[in-house]
Amino acid sequence: MDAATAGVADLNNRHMGVTNSIGSLTTGLDAATAGVADLNNRHMGVTTSIGSLTTGLDAATADLNNRHMGVTTSIGSLTTGLDAATAGVADLNNRHMGVTTSIGSLTTGLEAATSAIAKLSVRVDAHMP
Repeated sequence: MDAATAGVADLNNRHMGVTNSIGSLTTGLDAATAGVADLNNRHMGVTTSIGSLTTGLDAATADLNNRHMGVTTSIGSLTTGLDAATAGVADLNNRHMGVTTSIGSLTTGLEAATSAIAKLSVRVDAHMP
């Protein structure tokens, strides 16, 4: 019986070892499960942050696109205004050239009239007593 008692004692020791190992494994599993839950919570937080950032980025992109369209429209209006102003300047230059030509013609005519008046004045003076 001593061999049987020793065998039972050995089995009891082994059983206690296995029970202790199961307890340690259970503790480790509980810690791993808590870690997984923490990682899941952090993942959800990151996912939420990414969603918020994406929404903000989409809003900023839409705002920039609207501003770009506004700037493009303004540039188009400015270009149209510049084209009109350039055409106006060209028209004023043409008018100025016309006025300059007219002034030249009037000056020539005035000089001719002044010369004719001077000649008449000399002739009139010659006939006066």
